[in-house]
Amino acid sequence: MEIKTTAKNGVATLIIKSLGELTEQERAALAIPETATTEDYANYAVHYNKKNELIRVVAHDLSNAKAAQIKEESAKPDVIDASKLMYGTTEQRQQAIAKYKAAGIQVPSESQLKALLGEN
Repeated sequence: MEIKTTAKNGVATLIIKSLGELTEQERAALAIPETATTEDYANYAVHYNKKNELIRVVAHDLSNAKAAQIKEESAKPDVIDASKLMYGTTEQRQQAIAKYKAAGIQVPSESQLKALLGEN
């Protein structure tokens, strides 16, 4: 548990806690995204007002496993990279080509791309 901020009267208003440290009331108020689970987060931010009334409990930091999964997924080419490859500037095309090659995907040549786009 880590107290981040306190009110002038000494009440802790922002506390960072792990899932095991949350009280029943805090667990009931826990708000995490619908696509996530409690295991995706390492800790949670618990907000109180200066009257020591619970305001909200939200996810704070991602767990190491989830962060590694996101990093791995972001290294794969996606639709944005495909559009950069076809319509981007020279620098954007080079970045997209590097991402495709790193993923082991063969990239068409400039002349093949121009033919696909209908350019002469």
